[in-house]
Amino acid sequence: NPHRVAALEGSYVKAHVGFWREQPATIGGTAFQDINANGIKDSGEPAIANLAIRLYADVDGDGNHDVNELLTSTRTDFSGVYRFDGLGQGNFIVVCDPAAPEVPPGHLIGSDALSATLSAGGSSLSNDFPFTRLLTKTADRATAQPGNQITYTLSPTYPGCELLEGLNDGLAEKLRKAWL
Repeated sequence: NPHRVAALEGSYVKAHVGFWREQPATIGGTAFQDINANGIKDSGEPAIANLAIRLYADVDGDGNHDVNELLTSTRTDFSGVYRFDGLGQGNFIVVCDPAAPEVPPGHLIGSDALSATLSAGGSSLSNDFPFTRLLTKTADRATAQPGNQITYTLSPTYPGCELLEGLNDGLAEKLRKAWL
């Protein structure tokens, strides 16, 4: 469908020359303390700010974040939110460091690497890193008078899916020392 252009100055937008830039895609999510261990950022759950997040292009499709596939990195904002904009379509892996100093002590994450597949112009904004407290201590009363008894309950939470072994090896003694 040829177009005749009268003048070669100014702009002419009626002709299609066959070039279309791929619409950019976005990956993002939130890092937070998952108080109720449901994997969802609920109201009142604290954000984990300034946590380093790395983005890898899974070029070889093996599901692993290989050193040579690192694209870029960013840090979560004060709300725990991170975003990678201007991406092309493809398979990506988002990674955080569960041992980073920004992670509150006693918290663990189920997975520190999340996979996302993007189409042109698409977005994947629910790549969250919920950190769960490993051991929660509650008491049956807030205050006590001399002679009153307080009953404590220790509730373990483990967000992973691996089989835990050897937990009874000195666990009672370790807990007793940790909570005195």
